[in-house]
Amino acid sequence: MDLTNRMRTFAGKIVHGSLKTLAAGVIALGIGSVGAQELVMPPTPEVPPPAPAAPREGLFRLGSFEFSPRASASVSYDDNIFIRDTDKVDDVVWALRPGFTIASSDLTTNGGKSLTISYDPSFLIYTDQTDRNTINHAAALSASLAFTKLSLGLSQTVSAGTDPVVETGTRTDRLALGTALNARYAFGEKLSAEVNFGLDITDYPDRYNSWDWSNRDWLNYQYSSRLNVGVGLTLGYIDMEGFPDQNYEDLLLRAIYSASEKLDVNATVGLDWRQYRGGVDDTLAPIWDVAAVYRPQERTTLSLGLFQRYYSSAYYGNQNYLSAGVNVGVRQELLTRYVFSVTARYYHSDYEATAVGAGTRGTDDVFLVSPQFEVQLKERWTAGVFYEFSHNASDDRPFTRNRVGLETRWAY
Repeated sequence: MDLTNRMRTFAGKIVHGSLKTLAAGVIALGIGSVGAQELVMPPTPEVPPPAPAAPREGLFRLGSFEFSPRASASVSYDDNIFIRDTDKVDDVVWALRPGFTIASSDLTTNGGKSLTISYDPSFLIYTDQTDRNTINHAAALSASLAFTKLSLGLSQTVSAGTDPVVETGTRTDRLALGTALNARYAFGEKLSAEVNFGLDITDYPDRYNSWDWSNRDWLNYQYSSRLNVGVGLTLGYIDMEGFPDQNYEDLLLRAIYSASEKLDVNATVGLDWRQYRGGVDDTLAPIWDVAAVYRPQERTTLSLGLFQRYYSSAYYGNQNYLSAGVNVGVRQELLTRYVFSVTARYYHSDYEATAVGAGTRGTDDVFLVSPQFEVQLKERWTAGVFYEFSHNASDDRPFTRNRVGLETRWAY
């Protein structure tokens, strides 16, 4: 099935599923994404970003919109393009990624509005495995409307492509769509509330798809200028095509702490309770997302993330998996033009049946490390080299993979 027909079929599923699930009255928050040639793994904790830089003007204006183009190109050697240890296949992969952002904003101290649209296709060309040539797509839209006490937001993401997916143990066609609606109301200087709705769809065109709906609400208290604490509740429903569905509820506590200009911490801990309609026992497990950024010097950034979460498997249909792991990062700017960075990640996933009699994949033990060095050639143009080592000590789908390459990027 070609990409156009896949997208048309996917859109039809969205309409049908929306009508069915709106009748049930349960909605969820979620955003899916796929990165070209990068391993598709469980999402990492959201690391607190540094203070945003002043907005830059785009290349040109279209009415009230700023148009900002970008492009990157890379060539890399991949010794295991199918991420499997049996019958390894290597290749040299060429990638071209043009993209753009169109943004308009009118923000004041009393409110305002903004709209941002972006699109980033990836053209992947294989030197030997030419039948694997493909175009991946990633698009996003976000909009906000703010008043003195009330702020509203909408985001939509769509990605379609073929990538190495750890869960499937090979390169896999995958569609993902995320819709999120959110609202925040400030009762005063210290007390505020958030209501978040959304939908996270993961679709494997040759297998199954899942619809994850949930509503996550927060009550926040600004304890001090540096500390914000909150209590949250999530109500969720997962509709799995062709398999028994499930409900889940999360009770959460959150702290957002800016210890100083050098340290930011974002921590969420709680309990995940799931009920399955496939005849298996309910599950209750602790979950957490802890992310921190430390900037000991102006040009040095250290990051740390710890996580444990439940995920449903759209690929296997009647399985969930609990993933726990850690990711770390180091970024060092050298002089004014050079940047050296290293990212590393480890996580362990246990698969569990969601229906009586269903088999399980077993476990994943994934380790990934990637150093990178880049130089700023011009104000908007950089070039660099990268290496990536990944290994999965899986019960049934182990692999070891090495990638090394050159990349150049330009962005206005």
